[in-house]
Amino acid sequence: MEENNKNNDRSPFKLLHIVMIALFVSSTGSDLLAQDFNTGEAFYSTGDYANAMEEWRPLAEQGDMRAQFFLGEMYAFGLGLSKNRSEAMRWFLLAAEQGHPDAQYNVGRLYDEESDWSTGETFVEFLSRGGIIEDPTEAARWYRLAAQQGHAIAQFLLGLKYAKGDGVLKDPEEAELWLRRGAEQGDMQLQRNLGWMYANGEGIIQDTSEAMIWYRLAAQQGHPDAQNSLGQMYTNRDSTIKAHMWFNISSSTGHSDAAENRDEIENIMTREQITEATQLAQTCIRSNYTKCD
Repeated sequence: MEENNKNNDRSPFKLLHIVMIALFVSSTGSDLLAQDFNTGEAFYSTGDYANAMEEWRPLAEQGDMRAQFFLGEMYAFGLGLSKNRSEAMRWFLLAAEQGHPDAQYNVGRLYDEESDWSTGETFVEFLSRGGIIEDPTEAARWYRLAAQQGHAIAQFLLGLKYAKGDGVLKDPEEAELWLRRGAEQGDMQLQRNLGWMYANGEGIIQDTSEAMIWYRLAAQQGHPDAQNSLGQMYTNRDSTIKAHMWFNISSSTGHSDAAENRDEIENIMTREQITEATQLAQTCIRSNYTKCD
């Protein structure tokens, strides 16, 4: 009886010892997984995709969503292996289901792409070579999951879904909400696109004042098309000096139509106005777009 009590007295310490060993093994395993992932990342960054795959595949198979995402990227873009959209989708889905926002966005994009199911090919043959059926509803669902985690492009694309009524009910207010959330994160292409939608009333209520705000934000990051569009909006407002300034800047950054627009507006400007507009453009560029007013 006493022996049993002694054993029972020691059992909590035995259990604590077992737990400590388990925690040590778990911690060591996590450290090793992190090291393997980082090693794969180093290979990937130098273009050594074969060794990156060798490091990441075991991790991906063990459920590491980062490794799963990168395997999806490698299959999607044919990095070190042949492109395989079905394998890309498989790995993206595994990562997406664990909450990886970039993977969720990519799943949405794959569902959003047009089907390439060619005439005369059976459905099974289509799927066997990596075909994925376009599904705007699924695309919207995955965009939403990524958007709710702050993924800017997913937010914008979800907004486009609502603007078009593609995979969701058309809703201009919901469209504007998500479009703005995406553009507010600072990507100049999204800002330019939102400016265009406001300018043209495409899927949202037309608002030229908002269009100018978003065009300007993109223009001040060096977006040539936004700069040219801003010039056009100033032209419509009979502000020829500002229009000339932005056409000139856009031309200097490579927009194909901006030089023609600048030269055309010069026909209704005085020499003094052209000189002033040119000086404003120079000041704007030299200040890295901080002094463009």
